[in-house]
Amino acid sequence: MAGVFINYRTGDGAVAAVLLDEELKDVFGPENVFRDRRTTPPGVHFPPELWRHLENCAVLLVLIGPNWLSVRDGSVPAGASVSRGTPCVGSDVTLAAAT
Repeated sequence: MAGVFINYRTGDGAVAAVLLDEELKDVFGPENVFRDRRTTPPGVHFPPELWRHLENCAVLLVLIGPNWLSVRDGSVPAGASVSRGTPCVGSDVTLAAAT
């Protein structure tokens, strides 16, 4: 299970997430760093896999880019507040804070 969970919005922070993932893999090993697009195998139902890794991580890194509140990724409305637990990023942060 990944010790470090990299959390980002698809339309705002994906490049930074990939770069951070590459650096952290070198330091901690790829099995200890979770980034959704690299870690989740094809065909696996995404939300349960995401929550499983999130609940078991030691460190949650939330990447907040310049378009955090305005990006639309299909599931998150523009202007969504993290405190409202909006899927998926807001829910990730809310779940991690509760565990």
